[in-house]
Amino acid sequence: MTTGGPHIIIIGAGIGGLSFAIALKRQLGYNNFTIYESRAELGGTWNANKYPGCACDVASHFYCLSTDPNPNWTSTHPFQPEILAYWQKLADKYLLRPHIRFNCKVLSTRWDPVEHQYDILAEDLATHSRISTTAHIIISAIGILDVPRLPDIPGIENFKGQLFHSADWPDNVDLRGKRVAVVGSGASAIQFVPIIAKEVDIKWLLSNIPFCARCIDGIAISGRI
Repeated sequence: MTTGGPHIIIIGAGIGGLSFAIALKRQLGYNNFTIYESRAELGGTWNANKYPGCACDVASHFYCLSTDPNPNWTSTHPFQPEILAYWQKLADKYLLRPHIRFNCKVLSTRWDPVEHQYDILAEDLATHSRISTTAHIIISAIGILDVPRLPDIPGIENFKGQLFHSADWPDNVDLRGKRVAVVGSGASAIQFVPIIAKEVDIKWLLSNIPFCARCIDGIAISGRI
């Protein structure tokens, strides 16, 4: 394994960052890299999203590495815990955890044309201390859905009930017997709406586009909104 050479920093320990790190080890035998992850665990979106019914919206066999196929998926569209476990297993198989700095958020990067390297400023989110380091190569693997965004609805700040994004689903939320409005009809909504609809009174399912979905694990949702 190569321990010298240019130092590589990978931002994000989600699927993109983990896949790149695995390729460095498998294809190049390269070990001189560090992964900065702002959360306390790897997995990216599959660690962050834990709403009811959270599952893969593409066939599971297309959602694993070609180098590490998983013939033991329990369904065609497995739920979040099973997907997260798959990537955690790969991280352990390829000894990636020693390369990961958890609870570390990259704040800024600046190219130094004299030293031919990046100056990087990060924050340890556990201690709030600042960390300065350098790298010759930076790989951004932060994804495009890193920060949940609430809809820009006039007056939303005056809503007195409980308000949250599905990506920030509270662990202790109890929706039983409550009237619930769901804004959006994307992949997340069509997964959790059938689950919570068993216990809550969903008055509105709001979207600005029609949608159609097929049966996933025995739950059929289709039509227009």
